[in-house]
Amino acid sequence: MAPRDLLVASTGGHLTELVELANRFEPSSRDRLWVTFEGLQSESMLADERVVYVPEIGQRELGKALLTMGKALKIIRDFQPDRIISTGAAVATSFLPLGPFFGAESHYIESAARFTGPSVTAKLLTPLPGVSVHAQSTGWRDPRWGNVSSVFDGFRAEEPGLDALAPPSPSVVVTLGTLDRYRFDRLINQLESLLPGDAEILWQVGASSERNLPGTVVQSMPADELEEAIQAADLVVAHAGCGSVLTSLRSGKCPIVVPRREGHGEHVDDHQTDIAAGLASTGLVLAREVDELSAADLWTAAATKITRTIGDPVELKPRGS
Repeated sequence: MAPRDLLVASTGGHLTELVELANRFEPSSRDRLWVTFEGLQSESMLADERVVYVPEIGQRELGKALLTMGKALKIIRDFQPDRIISTGAAVATSFLPLGPFFGAESHYIESAARFTGPSVTAKLLTPLPGVSVHAQSTGWRDPRWGNVSSVFDGFRAEEPGLDALAPPSPSVVVTLGTLDRYRFDRLINQLESLLPGDAEILWQVGASSERNLPGTVVQSMPADELEEAIQAADLVVAHAGCGSVLTSLRSGKCPIVVPRREGHGEHVDDHQTDIAAGLASTGLVLAREVDELSAADLWTAAATKITRTIGDPVELKPRGS
């Protein structure tokens, strides 16, 4: 019998990955309920799904994750899932440890952006009995983990031909993600000096400066509207967040990916440098540090097209099976 799935993820890249993977689960869900945080992205992305919103849990806010366990107990008891599946982050620790007590399989799928080592969430969940942890990256994984098809499988970059021409008056989307406490003004400043004056620019800046930039400036926007804008754009420049990259690839765009740096107060640590380097090795993105980014890079990325095939099924096997 097809399983009832409880799907749990933070907003941002974690939710984007889970939405991408959920339709590839084998066996597929006969019934599913989503748990995430309320916001423009989740409301848009899950508009046709059943959703329960829980209070937002920030990065490494494990105290809030413990407090959310009470709500998790009620959701699990009421829905009675066969599987609880999460792509993180801290909200996974509120739900997955409870699964075995209700006879449910608990599965944590590590982010495809983790190319060199585990997240804090994966470290916490790996030792727990009854919780199965799976890697999407084949470059690194704990021997106790399973391995599943990555959200980046099926994409291929087509390099521009010699006769490719730069688009006149290019349309550009700059997306800095949904982080609510970390600015990325360095990248904005660099792009202001590089983008042509006749470019049509959409800036999705998150917590970054909303000063008088050329073009349209928004803090955040519904996921479907952002994806529509990216599909229509000639060029995408993004922070090295998995959700921004995946949305760009699905839209046929090779994004320029720029990692945030902890030393500049742009993130909690430097894990985005690993994401950028790992994705660059696939040939699907053009990765640059802020001070390395050039006008030539903008044209190279704009002229590179991404195609895709259907990704492989995602089979979630309990640990030890």
